[in-house]
Amino acid sequence: MAATHPAFGGSTLVPGASTGHEASIDGKIDPRLLERLRSLESGQRISVSIWLNLPAGSLPQRRARTSEQYWRSLHAAVSVRQRPILRALARMGVKASGAAFAPVVFAKLTRAQIYAMARRPDVGKIYGPERNTLF
Repeated sequence: MAATHPAFGGSTLVPGASTGHEASIDGKIDPRLLERLRSLESGQRISVSIWLNLPAGSLPQRRARTSEQYWRSLHAAVSVRQRPILRALARMGVKASGAAFAPVVFAKLTRAQIYAMARRPDVGKIYGPERNTLF
């Protein structure tokens, strides 16, 4: 399954999609985060970034529009994609935030919450705190 992020000039492949349900869920979780989850105590939270699956062409392209129009339409498109994730996290009692111009949501989640998010088809990849600073 591929998730295209035109704002960042590339696509992200979600490995393991055809190797069974649990393998595809683990494939959505960064290997470094998976390793940390093994030693995480029940109920302990860890900072994560949840990158969304985006259909190709779902974010506006910068063409013959003004810079202000482009940034406004990018923010609107990203917000629409983040909203279901933010609502699901709120139902779990989690305060989360989305980036203004990137298809990503940041939160502190338990192991169970991370796996619940990885099961969602609109989630592309989940990274732990080591990778949050690289975006």
